[in-house]
Amino acid sequence: MRFLIKLMRGLHCTIGISTPPPEQERFYVFVWLAIGVLMVLFFLVMLWVMQ
Repeated sequence: MRFLIKLMRGLHCTIGISTPPPEQERFYVFVWLAIGVLMVLFFLVMLWVMQ
């Protein structure tokens, strides 16, 4: 979990998004993971539909 928190902080700093407060870091990591999983599922469904 620490690695994901550091990765998220680095991503936020690189993009220019304000970093979350320390007590909300886990929530933000789960949100980023959920967004990533949903995007992958969406693209897989689109590939399946286009066949």
